[in-house]
Amino acid sequence: MRSHWVGLWAMLSLVSVMAAEENVVPKDAPQPSGTAAAVEDDTAATNKPRAPTEEKAGAPTQNDSKKPDVDVVVTAAKDRRATRPETIDERALKDPVISTGVERSQFENEPVRRASDVIRRLPAVVMAEREQQPEIHLRGMDKEYARVQVNGIQLPDGGEKREFRTSRLPSLVLQEARIVRNSTAEYESDGIAGRVDLLTRPIPEKRMVEGRLAGGGRDGMDGDLWNGNVIAGMKPTRWFGFIAAFDYFDNTFENAKPKSFSTGRLEDEYEEERQKAPVAFADLGFFYGAGEVHVRPMFNRLERDRTDTKTVTQPGQVATRDRETEDFDQQNGGVDIQHTHRVNAHLSIDSHVGYFNASEDRARSKDTYRRPAGAWVFQRNEKTPEGLEDDTWQLSSKVTAELSGSVDQTLKAGGLVRFRDRDKDRMVITRQASGVVTTNGGQGSYSIDETYGAFFFQDEVHATDALSLTPGLRMEAVAQKLGAPAQHSRIDTNIDWNPSLHLLYRARPDVSLKAAFSRGVNRPRFDDMAPGTVERGKEFVLGNPNLEPSTSWNYDVGAEYAGRYGAFGLNLFYRDISGVLEEVDTGSRLNNKPILRALNVGDGWLAGIELEQRFEFGWTGLETLKHLALWSNQAILDSQVHDSFGRDRPFKEQPRFILNAGLDYTYAPFGTTFSVLYNYVGLERDFTWTDRKRYVESLGRIDAAIRQRVHDRLSLFFEATNLTNARRREAEDYFNGTRSALRETNGRTVMLGIQWKF
Repeated sequence: MRSHWVGLWAMLSLVSVMAAEENVVPKDAPQPSGTAAAVEDDTAATNKPRAPTEEKAGAPTQNDSKKPDVDVVVTAAKDRRATRPETIDERALKDPVISTGVERSQFENEPVRRASDVIRRLPAVVMAEREQQPEIHLRGMDKEYARVQVNGIQLPDGGEKREFRTSRLPSLVLQEARIVRNSTAEYESDGIAGRVDLLTRPIPEKRMVEGRLAGGGRDGMDGDLWNGNVIAGMKPTRWFGFIAAFDYFDNTFENAKPKSFSTGRLEDEYEEERQKAPVAFADLGFFYGAGEVHVRPMFNRLERDRTDTKTVTQPGQVATRDRETEDFDQQNGGVDIQHTHRVNAHLSIDSHVGYFNASEDRARSKDTYRRPAGAWVFQRNEKTPEGLEDDTWQLSSKVTAELSGSVDQTLKAGGLVRFRDRDKDRMVITRQASGVVTTNGGQGSYSIDETYGAFFFQDEVHATDALSLTPGLRMEAVAQKLGAPAQHSRIDTNIDWNPSLHLLYRARPDVSLKAAFSRGVNRPRFDDMAPGTVERGKEFVLGNPNLEPSTSWNYDVGAEYAGRYGAFGLNLFYRDISGVLEEVDTGSRLNNKPILRALNVGDGWLAGIELEQRFEFGWTGLETLKHLALWSNQAILDSQVHDSFGRDRPFKEQPRFILNAGLDYTYAPFGTTFSVLYNYVGLERDFTWTDRKRYVESLGRIDAAIRQRVHDRLSLFFEATNLTNARRREAEDYFNGTRSALRETNGRTVMLGIQWKF
């Protein structure tokens, strides 16, 4: 029933906005007399609609950013026209790629501190928290089914999977965030659920300095939360410009996670963690008549100190306690060099070369106790030092040719080569209460050399002024050499030929209809391919060197509307997936923890509907409503996999419904900006276990921000996340009749600070 109301509201809103576009002229618009007149550009103070961007896999060039596309807006009076830069929604109408996104003018006043906070507001996104680090789950699929690229480069990261954690980037450096729902051939095929495409801010023509300094805490101003950043840029000469940013974030988490069982068993867990994260980014631009070169160095670091205490009591049994400490240091750094050269008005070449390094040092120590009588008695200590080094070299080039004739075409062809060398060392040192020490240096240690090569060709054929077809083909070859202690090296090579076809029909200047078909792949995460059993939080994971990539046939059909005062989108998708990758319960236990195994569990499908709406009130002509915008998006999801146990079940932890909604308001005379955001994730189901069914209850979260201008260049702001202190709740139904309930409390965060723009 809820989905019917959502659809009805979307349809009524679309009709009202289209009527406003055709028939209403703002009262404050200039009154021309027979000539074109300029209408005030509201975009400086009003958030623009949320929707896809026109940009493709590569980052935009600086010259492109200096010359924004211009659209002619026609009001009911034929001679009332205005020129203004196109919004991200309007550019998307001309792009055959099916995507969704948001640009800086929308989110810069919202309570979004990291890039992950921006992405959370997009349709069909669940930000799952693992080790206090958000993970992107697109369309309800696990994080290994999504990929992230920054300025057209798929950045490496530490951790066990292939994705780049977007919490590494502050929102300060972000210009656009998109989700590419169905890729054309110029994008990498990896990432069945979708591809997150992030673009950093362009080099400004004039001097620009922005920054902020803020402090706060959890459930009060206790000093557990600090954030400071600054970004500056300019183009002092015609041939050189730069933009550079630095961000520092200091955050302390306290997390209570009591879990009770119907048998009387109680697992009382309390976690405290402090994170310190400096980030530096720069874009150095060198310009000449026919092109430009950009050098983009980036560095980020995460230092984490964590303490976790878990006490288990059960009637008739001896109580136990585990106390774990962890020191973690992760660093990511590298440089991307992009060269764009325009051979002539119809031919251009865009090339990238980059080197990136990710390293991790992790030291875990866990003490185990029992309480047979009144006092806790030490049982053993387990130390687990880990080290990881990941080096990546990447080279790519793309040629774009605009061909004019009886049928206009845009041809693109290019290739990419990436070399990745990853080494992970892990050791487990156990000291018993008796003093006996054992060492195991093989579990979880591995080395992987991966070579990726790709070539693509695509042709955007403009069959008519309104209709274009974009067929394409991408060949990807991946060679891997996997080595592990006491194991023979294993060499695997996979070659995939991935066709695609995208259709774009411009039904009218403000309405586009799109359809897309493509083949995608999803390569296993690195740790899952390593032999051995590794403890990971609440479970052990058994690696599987025999894993194969998942493959899928991807289908999307959608419609988009974009006008001055609103934007609306509808997308239907279906994925036919072979060899679904999941970690499933083996039924075995080690130290009272389940052992999971990475498997190609079987074939399955994923389907859903994605809706987007944005409604702005500038058409009313009222000063108080001029800068008011309401937006929302919804996703209705479903899936099924026929797993290795012969069961038909949904994908792991996939919700049926996801909702985002927001209100952005600026009252210009007072210089006051207010924003409130709501995020709702429906019930998540996990039926991968052999002894239970697990549920994550639905969760709604409210974030808010208010900014008050106190000077032409200075503002005070207050931000709060999780205002209602929503708690994450899990329930488990065991097949033997036992039930359990877990309640996880992170608390709300508040920040008060000052912001400047010069």
